[in-house]
Amino acid sequence: MALNNTQPIGFNGICGLLTLPVTDTWKDTGVVLCRPWSRDEVSCRKFYRVLADSFAARGYPVIRFDYPGQVDSLDMAENDGIDRWVEAANESASALKKHSGCERIVFFGLGLGTVIAQMAAQTRPDIAGLILAAPVTSGRRYLRELGLHAKMAFEAELLPLDLLDTDKVSLLGNVLPDKFVKDLAEVKLDKSPLPRKVPVLLFARDGVSSDRTLADHIQSEGLEISVHPFSGYDDLVGNILQSRPDWDLISTATDWLTNTLSSGNSEMPANQADLGPGRLETGQFREEALFVGAHEKHLYCIVTSPIEAAKTAPVFIFGNTGGYDHHAGRGREWVTAARKLAQLGVISVRFDGVNTGDSYPDLPEGQEALYSETQIEDFLDLIDYFEGRYQGPVTLIGRCSSAYSAFHAAARDPRVRQLVLINQLKFMWDPDVPVDLKYMGHRSTADYTKRLTSAHTFKRLFRGELNFATAGRGVAKMLRQRAAEKLAAVFPQLTKFGRLKAEALKKFEVLRERDVKVHFFCSVGDESVDQLKAHFGPDLKGFAAFPNISLTTVDNADHNLMPDHARAEMFSFLEKIAHLSDTAGQPPAATGDEPSSKVLRSTSRHAVSAV
Repeated sequence: MALNNTQPIGFNGICGLLTLPVTDTWKDTGVVLCRPWSRDEVSCRKFYRVLADSFAARGYPVIRFDYPGQVDSLDMAENDGIDRWVEAANESASALKKHSGCERIVFFGLGLGTVIAQMAAQTRPDIAGLILAAPVTSGRRYLRELGLHAKMAFEAELLPLDLLDTDKVSLLGNVLPDKFVKDLAEVKLDKSPLPRKVPVLLFARDGVSSDRTLADHIQSEGLEISVHPFSGYDDLVGNILQSRPDWDLISTATDWLTNTLSSGNSEMPANQADLGPGRLETGQFREEALFVGAHEKHLYCIVTSPIEAAKTAPVFIFGNTGGYDHHAGRGREWVTAARKLAQLGVISVRFDGVNTGDSYPDLPEGQEALYSETQIEDFLDLIDYFEGRYQGPVTLIGRCSSAYSAFHAAARDPRVRQLVLINQLKFMWDPDVPVDLKYMGHRSTADYTKRLTSAHTFKRLFRGELNFATAGRGVAKMLRQRAAEKLAAVFPQLTKFGRLKAEALKKFEVLRERDVKVHFFCSVGDESVDQLKAHFGPDLKGFAAFPNISLTTVDNADHNLMPDHARAEMFSFLEKIAHLSDTAGQPPAATGDEPSSKVLRSTSRHAVSAV
């Protein structure tokens, strides 16, 4: 972890993170990080944290923030346009100057963030530099590309295109307001005015001519510009699950700050120590951002609570929404859910686990947190900490891999009274299988069958977009899995799956004995449904032995709960669960007969802290 002091900050409806050096003297130049949007933003969440740490390690104070209406910031007003995001960038710069004592500002932007960074820099007298990566040079072209990506996302999941709302600009559930879209369509970065006499660092993608066109425009304006290849762009934003920070960009940008800017030093201001937790509030809910420290970890959390919260109010803890999606979710679904639940009297916590988003630490390269003891411990650590603040019954909520972690945490910890498990793909991880992303697919047998007979699949195959051998291995693996499941139903101890299934059912029995409500929410056709059938029978008659289990399904939805109607049904489902949670009761008193795995770790040391 880089030497820094990271603290949440809230101002004017904006949620941000302030990263300050830990040395006695700081540079008098600070950096404002302007984020990209939607899929790119989710992919880059960890990258922005690492970038901020790198800058702070050289003495530069840094602030990164969420735009109004995005991630953890409050929603935009109906008629707000792109100026509101630019205003938020400038407000973030002012907050950085106030709490760090810096006098000059450098803006960094990636993707859509380059538009905000350049527009914010145009009129500031304190601007010291500009760093642009994968710039959006034409707003109109960018909007067309978003529409194409949205359509491709539906086609990739074989979702009916008539469910795609083409009247609005959206991607993965994120929506750009109409006024914003109108403003963005007029943006031409390669023809826009630039701040005078400031150096510019541009990271250009290979083969993207518009990046070079912008570089020529900047040079023609008489500005000093350095152009470097953005070789890690595809690895950073190409796949959310497999996103990796571009270490070359981070190193180059950090060196550029040090070598290009003639930056003096500033003393730490007295008001920095009084920053306190980041808080936002409306008339319907209040939110607090904080780091919870436990076992050398610092987990970034957002607590959403009613304006008047009872001490015994139900507590919902949301895990990362599958894979390495950050605490808000790909389409901001956990934010929406938390704020809806607050109006029903529920306190909720959404958090980033280790190696994810804004939490610390990172795991060594190649080591995954998914389906590991690390993710389970994250849930348990938060239960420990928030037990000291709230007394209400605890519900754990997870999707995909975080559902797995929630399931295991609940089986161990009698303080958990309720589970919501969304599209859970595994109940037990085979200890002989490496925890590797390539073993974490979510395709069901029905899904593979559908794809093999899809005209869209054949078109992609003929265009050379599919690797037939790889697809064939995936189908073969699925067929072997189904065969093992059928054999295990007859001879449970003869197959590895049968033995793992027996272990899983023991955990379900523990939950039944404690009367922990287990609510499954699954997309029809998802592998999670096949897993339920493998454990409880093809007709799910095994549920009869578990009156604490319920199953709700949603049709025409993918594993990530796309399109919009799937998320809407999930919100309604959670609201029903909230009403049930009032009667979930408190955990039964310990009898001394609990299995050793069910350990209450109340002796763990926890602290709310800056990183």
